[in-house]
Amino acid sequence: MQVKYDTLFLNKLGTTIPVLKTIVHEQYRQQRNDVGLVQTLVPMLLNVENAKSIDLAPKDYDPTGSVNVSGWGEIVDKSETLSLLLNVAEIPVYPRNKCAGVYPLYITTEVFCTYADGKDICKGDSGGPVTDRTSDRETGDEVRFIAISKAYATLTDAKAYQNWLDYGNPDGPGVTILGIALPAWIISNENAYIILALYGSLLLIGLPLWVNWWWSKCLSSSDSIAMPSSDQKGSKIIPETIQMFMWTLYKKPSMNIATILNTIAASLEFNPLFNCNVQTRKSDNLHIPELIQRLPVAYQINREKVKGELSPLQYPYAIKTRALLLAHLNRLELSSRSLQFDLRYIQPKSLHVIQCFINCIVQLTFFAISGRIEQRPSLETLEHAIKLSQLIVQALAFDKSSLLQIPHLTEEIIRNRKFNVQTIRQLASLSDVERRHLLRRLNDDQYLDVCNMIGSLPLLDIDAQCGPMDESIDQEDMFHPRIITTKSLVAVYVTITRKPMSQLFGSTFTENDKFDESPAFISFSGDDGINFKEKFNDKSTIDPKQIISNSLNKCTNQVHCPLFNGIKHENWWIYISTDRKKLLQHQQTIQIYN
Repeated sequence: MQVKYDTLFLNKLGTTIPVLKTIVHEQYRQQRNDVGLVQTLVPMLLNVENAKSIDLAPKDYDPTGSVNVSGWGEIVDKSETLSLLLNVAEIPVYPRNKCAGVYPLYITTEVFCTYADGKDICKGDSGGPVTDRTSDRETGDEVRFIAISKAYATLTDAKAYQNWLDYGNPDGPGVTILGIALPAWIISNENAYIILALYGSLLLIGLPLWVNWWWSKCLSSSDSIAMPSSDQKGSKIIPETIQMFMWTLYKKPSMNIATILNTIAASLEFNPLFNCNVQTRKSDNLHIPELIQRLPVAYQINREKVKGELSPLQYPYAIKTRALLLAHLNRLELSSRSLQFDLRYIQPKSLHVIQCFINCIVQLTFFAISGRIEQRPSLETLEHAIKLSQLIVQALAFDKSSLLQIPHLTEEIIRNRKFNVQTIRQLASLSDVERRHLLRRLNDDQYLDVCNMIGSLPLLDIDAQCGPMDESIDQEDMFHPRIITTKSLVAVYVTITRKPMSQLFGSTFTENDKFDESPAFISFSGDDGINFKEKFNDKSTIDPKQIISNSLNKCTNQVHCPLFNGIKHENWWIYISTDRKKLLQHQQTIQIYN
C-alpha cells in the first residue's frame, strides 16, 4: 500500500511514500466503525504549497448547507476508466429523516446524507474526504474535515471518528466504576503511621533507586536490537539508528565511501546520551580540532559543508567519531590517551554498525522487489559499505594501496618505479627470487614476516549453480543440472573452498601449509530461508539451526590486523546481483570454519 500526495493528477507528479502499518477499528463493521489510521514509513512533508493538514471539525458540529466531496473515481455512469484528475463537487446536505426513508438499513446516528441532481460521490472511490469551508471570526475561512465518504451517498460523521480517537469507541466517553478490596489492617487507624512511613520510604527511596536502575539499563543499550554478527558481544543496535539508516538510504540510494562513513559516525551508538561507554570530555574541544588539522587535505572535515546534510551529522559526537575513524584510516598517532581509549571502542563497534547498515540495504531491496518502494539502494552502496568495513580493519585510507596491510611495507617502497606489483595476489604469484629482489630493502627476518603473512591470507574457489529448491536432494546431486519448471522456487547453490595463498608460492609451498579442501555448502532461496549443509564422511546432514547455534564454538581463521583493537575473524559477504542493471537481489554474511 502507498500514499500519494502533493498533486491533483493520479498518474504523474506528486510524492509517493510506502505505508508501514494500518490500524483498523477494533469493532469494525461494514456499516459501523468503518474508520482507521494509516502510518507511513517516512513522515509526510506538510509544509509545501499543495499539501497541508486539515483540522477535524468539533464534536458539536452539525453539517448543514453544502459540503465538498473529492475523489478520482468514475465521473460517467457505467464507465470502466477512472478520472486521472482529482474532481471536486459541492453537494447540499440532505435531511436525515428523509434519507432514512430511502435507506432505512444504512442510516444510523453516525452518518448523514447528501443529495443533488447530477452530482454524487465518485464511483469506485468511496472513502474520499468530505470537507466544509466555514467562516471563523478569528481565522477567516477555514477548511475542516467533517466526514468520510461511503457507498450509497452516505457519509461517516467525523464526530464518531473523533470519539474513537479520544475514547476508543464512537459513542463518546463512558463511565466505569472500579472497586478495590483492601485488608482491614491497612485501613485501620492504628496502623496509619506505619502505612504512611512505608509509602514514604517507597516514594523517597525505592522509586529513585528503580529509576536509576532503569536509566542505567537504557544507557547500556539494553533495548537495542541484536544484529547478525560473527562476534555477538556488542552487536546490538539501537532502533533509532536503524530508522536513520532506512531514511538515509531511502532518500539517497547511491552513496560513496565518504558519505557512508559520515552516516556511520552519526549513529546513536556513538552518542553519549544513548551509550554510557562513550564519553564527551572538555578536552575534546582542544584535541579534536587539532586532530582535524592533522588530517590530509582530502579528508578535512568542513562544518560548512555538513550544514547541507542531515542534522545528525552536525552533532559534536558525530564529528568526533568521524575524525577518529579518519585518523585511524590514515594511521595517525593520537597524542591524547582519552582519544586512544575512545578509538579502541569505536573500531569494533563501527563494524557492527556497518553490518546493520548493510542489513538495511538488503531490507530496502526486498521492499523494492515486493513493490513497496519505487527505488532500491544501488549495488555500489553495498560494495562501498563492505569496503569501508575492510578498510577499518586494516587501517587503510580510501586512496591507499592494499599492499600497505603487509608488515614492513611502506609507501616509499611501493612508490618505487621498479615495484610494479599492484595487488597482494600478484606479489604472491612471483617466484621466490623475484619476490626477494623486489623486497631487497627488507632484511631476512622482515622478509620472512612478509611471506608468512601473505601465505596465511585466504584464496577462495567459488562455484555457483542454480536449481529448484529441494531440501531432500543429496549433496552429491546438489550441483548436477536439474530442470527448473514454472513457478518453482529456485535456489542458488554456492560452494566455497578456502585455501591459503601460500599455494601460489610454487616451490616454497611446504607440507605444513596443507589446507582442508572440503567445501562448505550454502544455498540461497527466493525467500528469507537459508539452508546450511556440511559434508561428512558418512554423508549425513545436520540441522541448519544446530549449525547456527554451534557456530561460535568452532574455530575460524584470524585476520592479520595489528592496528585493529581485538581479534578479528574472517567473514564473507555473498550477494547476488544483476550484471546489466547492477541491482542487488540477495545478500548473506557467512563464515567458513575449519
